[in-house]
Amino acid sequence: MNKLFSKELLQGQLFFGTLITLPAPEISEMAANAGFDWLFVDMEHSALGMKEVQQHLMAAKNTPCFVRVPAHSEEWSKRVLDAGAHGIIFPNVQNVIEVRNIISWCRYPPVGNRSAGLSRAQGFGQQVAEYFESANSTLSIIIQIEHINALPHLEEMAAMKSIDAWFIGPYDLMMSMKKENSKVSPEAVEDIIQTIFEVARNHHIPCGIYAPDLLTTQQRLKQGFHLIATGIDSSILSNHYRHQLNTLKIKSCQ
Repeated sequence: MNKLFSKELLQGQLFFGTLITLPAPEISEMAANAGFDWLFVDMEHSALGMKEVQQHLMAAKNTPCFVRVPAHSEEWSKRVLDAGAHGIIFPNVQNVIEVRNIISWCRYPPVGNRSAGLSRAQGFGQQVAEYFESANSTLSIIIQIEHINALPHLEEMAAMKSIDAWFIGPYDLMMSMKKENSKVSPEAVEDIIQTIFEVARNHHIPCGIYAPDLLTTQQRLKQGFHLIATGIDSSILSNHYRHQLNTLKIKSCQ
């Protein structure tokens, strides 16, 4: 998500992505070839390590890849960006202090304190000057809003510079609400999602969300979301296997 990407999001252009959790880089290659606008490479809820992540980044070629790191840390930020990610997705961001740390880890001085590496992102030392000059303006920081503890801090976080997008995690948001009320209704979750979305929109911050299927994706589009991650590689494959087998069994009984 470079600045053009962000601008086009705000203008209403749709950007469809999908989650990558399996280690085979061919999956990212196939998703990119299928025409997805971006890929959500997930280290938080998968067994992916840095080697597999870099292979996915290479396989995706020119399709932007945003890597969700497993934890808030300078170490993960440096490694993922130096591997060549187009940006980082930080899970469960709740307050301004966390946002300040994230900016510090991901932006070079004078904006932040990211250290200088010579890895794949810098052309293995062959494109150092170009990368250092452009990285702050082209690499994206996406923070996930997925806990009710973040709600009192939304306006403060929205005022922070250098954050390129918010991304709502509906399932973790629901789980955080259940800590106070075990019988949380879907309508209550949707109300909170709409609140987060409205704050982002009022501050001209692109706001994305995960949608597991086509029906949910259509609903999110009607709500005004334009940055959507739809489906997970493992679930897509598993569901297709189950559907294919069930179809074969039905036909064999006819």
